[in-house]
Amino acid sequence: MRQSVRFLAAAASLTLAAGFASAAPLGGLCKVSTIAEADGCRVGDSVLFLAKDTLSHKQILTFAATRCDPRYPIVQNIAGVSCTYTDWYAERTYSGADFLARKRENMARAYLEMEKYVRRDLAWQRTEEPGSSGSRAYFKVLSEGSGPELILGKKFRVATWTFDAANRLLVAEPKITVTDLPKVLFKGMRVGSEIEYLSMPSDPADSRHVKFRIIEALK
Repeated sequence: MRQSVRFLAAAASLTLAAGFASAAPLGGLCKVSTIAEADGCRVGDSVLFLAKDTLSHKQILTFAATRCDPRYPIVQNIAGVSCTYTDWYAERTYSGADFLARKRENMARAYLEMEKYVRRDLAWQRTEEPGSSGSRAYFKVLSEGSGPELILGKKFRVATWTFDAANRLLVAEPKITVTDLPKVLFKGMRVGSEIEYLSMPSDPADSRHVKFRIIEALK
């Protein structure tokens, strides 16, 4: 009986020892007093940011956003910040303004290329963007409607599909709106017609490429 007890105790001790051995060791605590000092901390360690002077909300938010791993708890107040350190910000931080500028450049380039294609396609016709000077607009009749002929001066209910700069349809379901139509579209056009329309303002990044179907003329 005593041997059995000793055996069980020894087995329990080995099990506990194995469990502690397999557990991940706790990381160190890196104390810093400036945001720049945190770059000397090891990734995965806890970091305690306590400035020598009173911290501003901007400093606290900047530290939490750029030096704290968002997968783990972040404690912050006017005294400082405590979190798990990461250095991911160095490779992944970017300027939203710069990204937006590059995006607009790419959009402008794509719309200008689209305009070149439209000018070569005889199915497209040139018109003027209503209410805008210095802009260009093109339209193509995709299908002729069988409803009443359009009357200049009336508003129409239309179903609109919008494309992005890469000529990809953004949504499958159309947006239903009430709108006026460019005068050039009234030449022989009828309710039910489906038209593709490309608007090219002075800044090509603001171009608009849509397809719309004239649902009805409003009284």
